Amino acid sequence: LKIQEETGDRQGVIQSTDALGLLAAERKEFRQALEYQNRALALARQTGSPRLIAHQLSHLAARQMDVGEPEKAAALLEEAIHQSPPGTAIDHIFLSTARQVMGLTELAFDSAGRAVQLARRDRFAQLLPIALYQHARVALQLGKTPEAISGLREAVQASERIRAHLVPDDLLKQGYAARRQSLFALAVRTFFQYGDPAEALETAERARSRAFLDLLATRELEPEASPYPAALQLSKRSVRNTQYAAPLALPQMRETAARLGATLLVYWAHDETLL
Repeated sequence: LKIQEETGDRQGVIQSTDALGLLAAERKEFRQALEYQNRALALARQTGSPRLIAHQLSHLAARQMDVGEPEKAAALLEEAIHQSPPGTAIDHIFLSTARQVMGLTELAFDSAGRAVQLARRDRFAQLLPIALYQHARVALQLGKTPEAISGLREAVQASERIRAHLVPDDLLKQGYAARRQSLFALAVRTFFQYGDPAEALETAERARSRAFLDLLATRELEPEASPYPAALQLSKRSVRNTQYAAPLALPQMRETAARLGATLLVYWAHDETLL
């Protein structure tokens, strides 16, 4: 950062300041992160670039949410969308979340719907499950249960498609496994309470099997003694861990239980939920 400041690399200074803010947020140092993001936004405004300003507004809004100020976050996100319309899917996801916290549920539902639309056409498919998840959360709050169930089904399917194409290195770097937990928890609870208990069971088993495979992936990524060069070792582990195993569907569970003469007793626990 100091070198960039000395050489007059304004773009680099903004990027480095922004990165420091993101790093502070990862460390849960939210107030310090807020300072960095405010500084990055001020520098971005000096460039006059709507796209760069919108990018920094979005990051600052995330930090305002971190410190419990959804009103400020919503205002920043509205400005970001105005600066670079129609905004990004993540902008609308954050705006929906902020509005939901503020009690503006109908507006939150509209923002989540816009996020889903943008995510569908976005080349970054990872945003679609997140957008659908937020849309379902608000739909449930508004009593739009069928719409929420449909969205959660699509979110789970989209999440599975994305996971199938991620090598473990990407899986861990993106924190993808952690983000999936909230989606599966809401899907299982919603399917059980409002939809089909059988579908809830299948979804729960899918979540459990994926969590187990993710655990294996983290262990296999640990350093191990090998005669191969480090680069080759990583390549071997990545290929081995990209195997995609389908969890048991309900008919297979029933068949297995019947063949063994057993009764399946299944629990689902997440945070304060036990089914």
